[in-house]
Amino acid sequence: MVVRVVFFVLIGWAVALMRAARRERGWEDWTDTNREWKPASLPVENESGEQPAKRRPFRAHKLATSMGLVVVFFAAASFTAGAGDMVAKALDPARCAALMQVTGEDDSVCAETLQEETAPEAMPLPEPTAAPEAAEPAEPASELPPELADELAAEPAAGEAGADLESGPAADASLASDASEQSAPSADASAAAPAADDPESYVLAPEPSAGAPAKNDTRHWVVKRAKESKLAAATVEDEGGAPTVWLNRALPDPTPPAKRLSPAFAKNLQRISRNNGVSWSLVLGVLRAEGARDRVPATVRELNALARGLSQRGAADSEWNAALSLSGRTGFADRAVALARYNRVVGLRALVNGLEAEKETLVERLLLDPRISMYGGGREDVSAGRIDVRVVVLVSYLAESYGEVSVSSLFSGHRKYARPGVVSAHIFGQAVDIASVGKLPIAGHQQPGSITEKAVRSILMLPVELQPRQVISLLGLGGASFPMFDHDDHIHVGY
Repeated sequence: MVVRVVFFVLIGWAVALMRAARRERGWEDWTDTNREWKPASLPVENESGEQPAKRRPFRAHKLATSMGLVVVFFAAASFTAGAGDMVAKALDPARCAALMQVTGEDDSVCAETLQEETAPEAMPLPEPTAAPEAAEPAEPASELPPELADELAAEPAAGEAGADLESGPAADASLASDASEQSAPSADASAAAPAADDPESYVLAPEPSAGAPAKNDTRHWVVKRAKESKLAAATVEDEGGAPTVWLNRALPDPTPPAKRLSPAFAKNLQRISRNNGVSWSLVLGVLRAEGARDRVPATVRELNALARGLSQRGAADSEWNAALSLSGRTGFADRAVALARYNRVVGLRALVNGLEAEKETLVERLLLDPRISMYGGGREDVSAGRIDVRVVVLVSYLAESYGEVSVSSLFSGHRKYARPGVVSAHIFGQAVDIASVGKLPIAGHQQPGSITEKAVRSILMLPVELQPRQVISLLGLGGASFPMFDHDDHIHVGY
């Protein structure tokens, strides 16, 4: 630091000397070439009578003042830099910022930390040894019969496996009670020990023995425990010397949890729609048609505004006209009404819990619906649970849209192979053949603008999770819809 001060002082002194120590130039006694000197010409007199300004003479006290100020400035700067380095070494800024962020206090916590670090270290108290009497009660456990020991060991495991996710306050209370029970022995031991101001002087609780492993509580990070599913045994079919093994595995729900409605939103939707005199299915259909596909498609204020707007536009008389006047687009109105019909078919409980959770209810509605005509084998397939829930919803959706639907083929009565080497989707219960819609047969009504085109178009406007892979008729509307010559009397829909 001293070298730095001397260096800056010399630089400042040189700069001040160059600015202040300039002499006036006068007669030159000798020239550069040692020739005979000649007097310079006299200056021309000023005819105006004004005298030229004289240069101020050099004064020594100005140079001394400049040097003093330079010395004081650089000395103060060097002293400040040195003190800052010492403080930075004594207290880490990152550590200080971390303490301030964790504790939520001001910079006083940094001063306290510095004081604790500079204070002399206190000698930690010796750890208390376990009393010999505390280890004696563990001995009788080894004398228990093996049968009783196995039963006692199985009780905590069964209780842990059957535990559900607890609520936040209840879980906190249980943790607090466990912590208070575990801290009781240590509190007694610490009461007998003298108190110390140094945080390093407290006595640690004795570590648990290796023979008693801690119980791992998984209730707070397992949302829902898996349950053992009872699936049917594999089925082996021997056809033509080539056996086929059918594995019975349950498919996941077609509606993922992210696409299901939250229970709170479902209650608000039903209440607000009823207060405004409109159908909740239409309000939800408009929201879904606009692109709101999450668990909470709209806020309470948006629900009130939408339901009020649909009511003012005559949604009770014509859902399509209300949706058209709301958006001004016929395509939007068609999709909103189609989604409203789908919502009415599945119901609010299926939209909240999923289609698979409400499959029994949906099957019962289908079998009791007088608008649906189905052959005897197909009714047995549906009641036995062989048919996919998406097919069940599709048939009910067409009956809701057109007032009547006739099913000609499901699982029973259909051939095994759709073409050589390809097993038909009917065998998996994931396809249906529609023979008539709206009391009009598909045969002879497959021209453009016919009932077949309307039915296919309605199927293609289902939600994404209900979109089929195959919609086969004599018409091709794009996407999953394509024509085949042998589908002149029915519409094949396969998943």
